[in-house]
Amino acid sequence: MEAFRRTLIIGNSGSGKSTLAEKIAHHVGGPAIDLDMFNWELTSGYGKKRDEAVVRGMVFDAAAQRRWVIEGVYGWLAELAIPQATVLIWLDMPWSVCEAGLLGRGKRRDGTDAEMEALLNWAEAYWKRDASSSFKGHLALFEKFTGPKYRPRGRAEVDQFFVTQAWSLPCRSMGPKYQLTSISALDARLAPLNDEAIREGFHFVARLVNDWASGSNTFSEPGERLVGAFRDGELLAFCGLNRDPYTTQSTVGRLRHLYVGSTERQRGIGSALVRHLLEEARGIFRIVRLRTDTPEAALFYERLGFRRTLEENATHVWTL
Repeated sequence: MEAFRRTLIIGNSGSGKSTLAEKIAHHVGGPAIDLDMFNWELTSGYGKKRDEAVVRGMVFDAAAQRRWVIEGVYGWLAELAIPQATVLIWLDMPWSVCEAGLLGRGKRRDGTDAEMEALLNWAEAYWKRDASSSFKGHLALFEKFTGPKYRPRGRAEVDQFFVTQAWSLPCRSMGPKYQLTSISALDARLAPLNDEAIREGFHFVARLVNDWASGSNTFSEPGERLVGAFRDGELLAFCGLNRDPYTTQSTVGRLRHLYVGSTERQRGIGSALVRHLLEEARGIFRIVRLRTDTPEAALFYERLGFRRTLEENATHVWTL
C-alpha cells in the first residue's frame, strides 16, 4: 500500500472516482481530495469558478502533503499533481456506467434540474471534447505518466483492482484499532486532551467541559450527539453534533468541538469522526454548518466536501 501513498485518480464525471478515492485514502492514511472543491467558488452558490491562480496554489499545497488521494475530471489540475503522484489510476468507464453513476447520485449542492441536465450533456461529450478534461486529455496524461498506472474499464475491473492491489493490505489510516462511541458523560479521560488543547491555544475543549457541567449543552436534544474515538479505554479524539443554536430551523445542525490528540493526527481519525456524524445527521438535519478560524481547518473540511459560506455564524456548510 505504500506505493499508493500519493494516488491520483482521473476519469469522466460519474465514473466512480470519489468512491475509489475514499477507499484508498482509508488505507494510505491521507485525505481524499476532490478537485471540484478547488475549482469552484462555493461561497455564493455552485457554478462560479475560482481564480485560476488561487486554484493552482490550492492544488500545489495539497500535492505537497506526504499522503493523499486526489481525484477529479479536470486534466489541467491533475497535471499539477502528477509530479508528486506515486500512482495514477484512470477510470476509463463507458458512458453507460458514467450515466448510471450520475443519475444514481442525483443533484448535488442544491443543484437544479437544468444544472443536472447540463452536467449529463457535458459528461456525455467526454469522448468528443479536445480539452484537458476529456478522454483525449486523460489519455495524454496516462501515456505521459512513467510510474505505476492502472486503467480499469468497467466496475468489475475496479472491484478486482481494489481486491488485488489494496483491500488485502493493512489499513494505515486506522493506525492501531479504535472505536467510535457516543459519549454520554464526561470524565477524567477528557482531561489530557483538554490540557493539550489549552497548550496549543485552543479553548473550545474547556468550553465544552464547562457547558456540559452547567447543563447548557449536553448533546441530549433530538439528533444531537458527542462521539469519541477510543482505544483500550483511552479517548483519542472527539467531535459533536448539535442543533444549530444560531437558527430557529430544526433541520439545521452544527458540527462542533472536533479535537484530535497530537499523537493521533494524520491517521484519518478526524475525518472518520466527521463522516460518522454526517451519516448520523441524515434524516434529522437537512444542513450541517460549522465555524472555523484557521486556514488549516478550513482546508480539512473542504477536502471532506464542506463548502464555504458567507453566512454570519458559519464558515462552512454541508447539504445532506
